[in-house]
Formats: sequence, structure tokens, C-alpha cells
Amino acid sequence: ITALRRKHPEWFQEDLAELFRLLQAGSISPVISGHEPLQNAVKVHRRIERADIEGKVVFDIAGV
Repeated sequence: ITALRRKHPEWFQEDLAELFRLLQAGSISPVISGHEPLQNAVKVHRRIERADIEGKVVFDIAGV
């Protein structure tokens, strides 16, 4: 994907703009599995590898 993004950045800009439009319209909403402190990143990635998480995990960096 990185090589394709470098070759055709306009495709990705258009997609990102459309995603933000859909978010703003309320047509889509991300699934947030949970919030974790950044120091739990290794644990969270292990859970991702086991397909033990549905959605996204937000890392809290306030205490870093």
C-alpha cells in the first residue's frame, strides 16, 4: 500500500476526504474496542495477533 500511496497520493487524499465526510454525516462510525495506556501496547498487539479484539484500540498517552 505504501508504494501505491507514493505513486498515487491523490487516490488516498480523495478516500480520506470521503471517509471524513461519511463520519461527519454519521453514515459510518468506528468501532472502538477500548482504551489502553501506551505501556500495554505489547499486550494489545498480542491480542490483535490472536484475533481477540474487534475494532480499534485507542492508546492513552497522557501518562507518558
